[in-house]
Amino acid sequence: MCLRFLFLSALLFTQTTVAQTVQQPRESERQAIQEALDWVSSVRRVEAEYQYVMTASVRLLLFWVSRDDVGEGYVRRGYAEGDSNLSSIELLIGSDPLKAPFGINKWGAAIEMTRHRSGPNTPTASAFFGFMKDTQGQTMSEMRTELAMEKVAGRYFFKGILERLDPGRSIWIAAPYFTDEDYCLRDLKRATNSAFEQLSISTRSLKIHATSDGCRRLAGFLSTVLELMDATLAGHRPPLERCYILGKRSYSLSLTNLTFVPKENVRVYLRTSPGRLERTYSELLEAQFCITNPSSGARYRFSLLYGAAGGMRGIPVQIRYQPHWWFKMVLNLKSTNPAIVELAAQR
Repeated sequence: MCLRFLFLSALLFTQTTVAQTVQQPRESERQAIQEALDWVSSVRRVEAEYQYVMTASVRLLLFWVSRDDVGEGYVRRGYAEGDSNLSSIELLIGSDPLKAPFGINKWGAAIEMTRHRSGPNTPTASAFFGFMKDTQGQTMSEMRTELAMEKVAGRYFFKGILERLDPGRSIWIAAPYFTDEDYCLRDLKRATNSAFEQLSISTRSLKIHATSDGCRRLAGFLSTVLELMDATLAGHRPPLERCYILGKRSYSLSLTNLTFVPKENVRVYLRTSPGRLERTYSELLEAQFCITNPSSGARYRFSLLYGAAGGMRGIPVQIRYQPHWWFKMVLNLKSTNPAIVELAAQR
């Protein structure tokens, strides 16, 4: 779900506008960001979880070469333990260096929490936390060189962000940092704790922005994607558009095209038992999304394939994203509620 875009946009514009946005935060603002950190680090009750396996494709001259099971991810939805008015969405996407070509380790995780007054449609505040293990290289060769240099130096580059949205106000911390361990997907807990620590000691770089550019929504990027999906399931047709705020800017998320897919066959090679994932889904919707940065005009596109009816209604079967002309990835649904997956496979 454009995880790289989320982090890069937040980190880039905070770095390039520090002189304009840094101000001495008041105690109430420090308390607000600390509360946001408490929300995203709270124990959560997961009500729905969807596990994915990644297929990556690289373009070689005139054709694409694909490899299955090179990474993984999940989407989780739930609530803070003991507080049903604090909902959560969690996202994990990335490559597994034990499986990916050249041992590439590129991944990220995000948690979005939304405080509701009563019911899911009355948000009063939200928090977004995320971090990523990234490379700056724009080609496979550049990425391999960068990763090799990291190993030689024993320093590994991560980026983290924590944001709190209240009516009329955005407060955030962006923290690029190095670790002496190359955390991967399997080190999620330790990597998360490391990011929490970096953000906790970065309160001196707290940034505050009055959201006065026309976007009044308190929902974050992940919630906004789900809102547009729900709109299509309720019968609304594209174009559909919502704004969301990240740092000091508002962005536009548009659902530009929607196609009904009667049947989709998914076949993915797995490196562990049972060795192959084979499913046939029916009655699906394929939604094309576009993120627009109004200030620069930059656009980022991705698509979701999700159930339109029955037990698979609203469940993403595939998440598709092409960050470069030469590289694209597909996250294929691997497991969820066993009864749901079994039902889908039998259709």
